[in-house]
Amino acid sequence: MKQPLGVFDYANEQYHASEGLSRSSLWTFKQLPYKFWYEKLSGQYEPPGDKEAFVLGDVVHAMVLEPSTFNDRYMVMPNIDKRTKSGKELYAEVMIEAAGKTLVKPETMQLAQDMGNALMNNNTVCDLLRDAKMEKSIYWRHEATGLICKARPDIWQGRIVSDLKTTIDAGFRGFQMSAYKYGYFLQAAMIYEALKSIGEPFHNFVFICVEKSKPHSVGLFMLDDEALQFGIDMFHYLMEQIAKCYETNVWPDYGIQKLTIPSYATMEIQGEQ
Repeated sequence: MKQPLGVFDYANEQYHASEGLSRSSLWTFKQLPYKFWYEKLSGQYEPPGDKEAFVLGDVVHAMVLEPSTFNDRYMVMPNIDKRTKSGKELYAEVMIEAAGKTLVKPETMQLAQDMGNALMNNNTVCDLLRDAKMEKSIYWRHEATGLICKARPDIWQGRIVSDLKTTIDAGFRGFQMSAYKYGYFLQAAMIYEALKSIGEPFHNFVFICVEKSKPHSVGLFMLDDEALQFGIDMFHYLMEQIAKCYETNVWPDYGIQKLTIPSYATMEIQGEQ
């Protein structure tokens, strides 16, 4: 069944399972087309079982953006000694109670609460959240390639869109590096294209960043025009490249490359002479 275009109130799991090229899909393709093919098209890929590294970000998002449904989706996993008979019985009871929910370690839940409190103590963050639409799923057809794309803005308040990020470093240099490394410029561009497809492109895009370590400092970054255009250009380039791969069914791996000496190694030798 083809994914209809437009705006939908999909749950996070439904969004990720639906048709359409997302930022994460295109970022995987940018890293290596063969990796995209293996993960998305081969039918051989098995996601890693341990998702603990991603749980914190998901919990903070749900806690801040969708508090009304938080208790329906998450539950603290008590510390249980499953080696004992009573521990095994308690564990079985917890599993029944937690059916359909994501179990979160107590320390992870406490950390998420502390980070959420830091965000809600920031007046600008509260202003950006006020009366905003949260976690809407948007689908559109890329005009040049005909491929369906999807995006999911965290916070959509009229012509202002904000995205919540948990990070190690919410300082300018630290987050600038993260934004480039993890494809956040591409993400903003895809949200811009998604909203443009329904006649509502944003005027401002704000990254709301909260650090994972105490005191959970908050940084706010407004995307400038050059950064947005950088992401838009990358988006259209990647769409053209992935369309060619779909057409030819050729998904390049690393291939044969010439191995050269890194510049820092040459400088090291020159420094010793």
